[in-house]
Amino acid sequence: IKIYELFAKAALEAFSVKNWDIRMHRIPGGGNTTADVLGQIVNEKEKLCLCFVDSDQHCPGGSLGETARRALDAFNESSGYAALEILRVHELENILPLTHLQKIYASNATKLEACASISQISEDDPIIVAHLDFKKGTWLGPIVEARSGSPEGLFWNEKLPRLLSHAPTGTARGRCATEQACALENCACSIIDPLGKEILTEFADSVNGYSRGKLLMLLKSHSEAMRLGRLVMEACFGNNGPVIA
Repeated sequence: IKIYELFAKAALEAFSVKNWDIRMHRIPGGGNTTADVLGQIVNEKEKLCLCFVDSDQHCPGGSLGETARRALDAFNESSGYAALEILRVHELENILPLTHLQKIYASNATKLEACASISQISEDDPIIVAHLDFKKGTWLGPIVEARSGSPEGLFWNEKLPRLLSHAPTGTARGRCATEQACALENCACSIIDPLGKEILTEFADSVNGYSRGKLLMLLKSHSEAMRLGRLVMEACFGNNGPVIA
């Protein structure tokens, strides 16, 4: 939730709102908790709520993850007490500034190499980066095994060569794409190594103490971060409603 608050502070600065701050009651979600808490708020009709959920989609128009599906089931738009925002990317980590992540992982060679590869992919084809799994990494097997004709299969059939062209030497690009050294069925070759599950915490810690102006400088070229920040700003400006994320 801290990340959304940081985005909102950047939005406040972008709209030159100087003397007000974001006020909200934070409710951490995750997995089944998100849908349960959202459903409770919608049914009680006592609080206004803005709920953010990772899509967990592996391609544009792909299948939503279980958390997003359950949140949709719990959400009742007509109630007027809640707004549900399913992210347009795989997960929140996908919209963090890559140049800043490279600074965070400057002393970790494996993660730094992964960030550098993701940054190169972003310059070549940003839509690929929007659907990578930053936390768990990107593996060749699931991409190859995506159902033919499915949104995931069609997307990665087109994008895989470009993705592999930016993979670090010694990962799937070297072992599979060029040498075809292993059978593709049950392939366990990594394309991009995982950055781990603490990315959001590490990012938040790294910008602790940043002024609104400095946050805006960091985020202003990241349209999705600014869009989400504006949603929080408009929902929580002078209010004290809950935000689930």
